[in-house]
Amino acid sequence: MKIPADNWQCSSKGPQNNKLVPKCEFTFYFDDVHMLTPHCPVCGHKMKRVVPPNSVGNLLRRGLEEERKK
Repeated sequence: MKIPADNWQCSSKGPQNNKLVPKCEFTFYFDDVHMLTPHCPVCGHKMKRVVPPNSVGNLLRRGLEEERKK
């Protein structure tokens, strides 16, 4: 079984948790069915979705933009 790539990343900037965490760079794979907007287990800040650069959605969007330019 293939391990899925991390799809969520902590969006905090700078020190967190009363400066106990100097910089939070937590990333993890959360299933989108169960986690709509997860919070970071390290610092408690909201996490942001990480989209791979060559995802199907991005490829289709790029193709549509190229077609509209013509």
